[in-house]
Amino acid sequence: MKKLLSGFCALALALGVAGCSGNNEDTLANAEKTVTGYFDAVQAGDVNQMDTYVVDDFYDPLGIYGIQGEIDDLLEDLDMGDSFDDEAREFVKNAVSGAITEYEITSSEMGEDNTVTVVVSAQGKDYQNVDLTSVESELYTYVENYATENADRLYQIMSEQGEDAMMEAMMQDVAGTMFDMMEETFLNSESSSLTINYELTQEDGTWLLNTGYIS
Repeated sequence: MKKLLSGFCALALALGVAGCSGNNEDTLANAEKTVTGYFDAVQAGDVNQMDTYVVDDFYDPLGIYGIQGEIDDLLEDLDMGDSFDDEAREFVKNAVSGAITEYEITSSEMGEDNTVTVVVSAQGKDYQNVDLTSVESELYTYVENYATENADRLYQIMSEQGEDAMMEAMMQDVAGTMFDMMEETFLNSESSSLTINYELTQEDGTWLLNTGYIS
């Protein structure tokens, strides 16, 4: 009887371990699916789709995700018209889609506190460290020259419609060139091989990117 019970316990333990292993495999597969979806959205320049794979306060070690937030804040503070807004959103799409040229998930493992760590090997750009000093100087010079060359027209708009209307007219004119210069700076930044470690947490049954770091 004792031998039978021991055998039964050993069998139950083996089945339990096998069941946990299967659950872990499903968990890791679902977490990897989230990471794949995120990177596919990055390569498509689809920031709205990227949103569906991250937590609200997601920390992006590459600085890709933050570009949209900065532009959203800019557009919320300014009212420069549809043309300016369209140029800004086009800049975001192109800058984001050019950030990662290729990627591969190299490993994933269960972590503590119901987290999953997924390691990604990628070829791309670290936007966190892009030097904007030179483009800021070029932009200042460009806008200054534009204002000088169009002083009479801008003054007339201000006299007839007010300062806000003058600023909107000015930004509508310079937006294309301004965002093109910014886009060129981001896309021409140095590309390198990156190893990125992402931590994912589960919310309402869905695995989402929470934070990450470059190793």
